[in-house]
Amino acid sequence: LFYRDLLGLRLLRQAGNAAVFDTGAAQLTVESLPHGHPAHGDMVGRFTGLSFVVANLAETFGRLSAQGVTFLAPPQPQAAGGGAAHVRDTAGNVLTLIGKL
Repeated sequence: LFYRDLLGLRLLRQAGNAAVFDTGAAQLTVESLPHGHPAHGDMVGRFTGLSFVVANLAETFGRLSAQGVTFLAPPQPQAAGGGAAHVRDTAGNVLTLIGKL
C-alpha cells in the first residue's frame, strides 16, 4: 500500500475497498473504486487537497523518487518557509508533502 509502505502511515484496519490509516492527529480513510465504477473518472486521479508534513522534504523526495513514486516537480520553496512537493499516489491522486528543505 502506498500510504503504509511509502508514506509510512500506520494501517489501523482494512476491509473491502477501504483502508484506515493513523496520521497522528487524525485518521485517514482511503477508498478504492474499480475502473468500471460509474464515479471512477470523476473521483480518481485528481488533486485531493491533502497535505502531509514530513520532517525533511528533500530527503523524503529523494527516498520516494528512488522507489518509483511520481512527483509533479521537485520540492519548491514556500513563502512561509520550508517547501512543498506534489506527489501522485498509485491511483494517480495528487497529494502534497510539506516540510524543511
